[in-house]
Amino acid sequence: GSAGRSHHQLGAHRGSHHSLSPRLELIPAPCYNPGIMHRGAGLLAVVLLFSGCASETPVRWAYDPHQEEGIHGNVEVEWWYHWGFLTDEAGNEWTAFSAFFRTWRKDLPVTRYFLYDLTDLKKGTRTYRSAAGAEILPLVAALSGEAKFTAPHQVIPGEPLEKAGDPLKLRYGDDLLERTGEGAYRLKVGDVDLQLRSVAEPMAVEGTGRTGIHKPEDMHYYTLPRLEATGTIRGRKASSFFWYDHQWGAT
Repeated sequence: GSAGRSHHQLGAHRGSHHSLSPRLELIPAPCYNPGIMHRGAGLLAVVLLFSGCASETPVRWAYDPHQEEGIHGNVEVEWWYHWGFLTDEAGNEWTAFSAFFRTWRKDLPVTRYFLYDLTDLKKGTRTYRSAAGAEILPLVAALSGEAKFTAPHQVIPGEPLEKAGDPLKLRYGDDLLERTGEGAYRLKVGDVDLQLRSVAEPMAVEGTGRTGIHKPEDMHYYTLPRLEATGTIRGRKASSFFWYDHQWGAT
């Protein structure tokens, strides 16, 4: 989340970039001009020459993020995380957060977990929820003697609908995250129902999109730092901006 905040701030300065090609855009320093060599500016010219009159430097992506948005198999954890601001048609201001998780361990079922938080910034009130999939209740019963979660945790009903290799469409009870096109998504969580459209290029965390501690390939992580959000919140039209993180691998 803390990484996502810095991504969001960076994205705010890049809203005009609509290309979704996986490359990093750098702003080069002003190129060397021999005309400034006189007047004692030689040192400045040399610094500028070596600091970057070159063309854009591509990101060293370890994978294509556009091909990795769906469900991964044989990973211990995967999550899709959104956070952003909303202003509704009555002038109320909100922040909204949601995260869809899938976890897996050997000899255990794939397990879903969900987090949601909606904050009314004017009133200072929050609505929040955490829930885990019903598929883990037998294990909870074996450990505690009761097939139920302690408050305030809730149960995501049914069984996981998604499987490895599926495109991005997560439905956890009434909560939904779905890819609807390139850089386009529907996010329906709690009182929020939004269409999201990326207006910034994907960013490769750690420069390659690999973030494993012991081995880089143990974890994969990229972010879409700025998405236009339009839709409704508690039935009122609302809009603003979000960011979106996707991570998968071994913890």
